[in-house]
Amino acid sequence: MSRIMFITVLGAAIGGAVGYLGKSVGGSCPLTCNPMGGMLVGALFGLTFAVSGQRTAQIPAGYVSENVTEIVKTEELSDLLAGDGVVLVDFYAAWCGPCRRLKPVIHKVADAYGGRARFVAVNVDKNAELASRYGVSGIPDVRIFKNGVQVARHSGARPERVYTDALNSLLGEAEPENGR
Repeated sequence: MSRIMFITVLGAAIGGAVGYLGKSVGGSCPLTCNPMGGMLVGALFGLTFAVSGQRTAQIPAGYVSENVTEIVKTEELSDLLAGDGVVLVDFYAAWCGPCRRLKPVIHKVADAYGGRARFVAVNVDKNAELASRYGVSGIPDVRIFKNGVQVARHSGARPERVYTDALNSLLGEAEPENGR
């Protein structure tokens, strides 16, 4: 709650400053050409920003699944992809904000599909060769392979449903056995 209030007040302060500067420029927008209007618009933007970040709180940030294997050597991924089955590969970096937000989502999906699909994580800073081999140009970059062939690629942090839908179609399932 205090985070929401802080961001709302910060938005109001920035909006007030914009409104103050806007009146000296001679702006024509009645909401932002004066300090009060700027504060109102800034507070609304701040509140919207603060509340929108609350939706991802359903999965704990430090959530880790035993079903996700960290790839350390290049050969490990090659060996894993040489086999049959579905493999989801998450290319990430520890410093990447979207990667940190996506990690608990991938781990939750890994728990739901454990045993029917394999899940691996590749740190691109520690495995630059793998990132280069697979043409990873931005992170997070999630690839899904079936029988060694890449069948899906998702760049950026996506909702859980994107990954579950892709896995369901590859595994021929409607929903994972242990639910979501």
